[in-house]
Amino acid sequence: MKAFKCDRCGLVHTGGACLTS
Repeated sequence: MKAFKCDRCGLVHTGGACLTS
């Protein structure tokens, strides 16, 4: 798993999808 900055919520995730709903 690689961390990436989510364009949708601006947070960093280490999975494959935005974790905020």
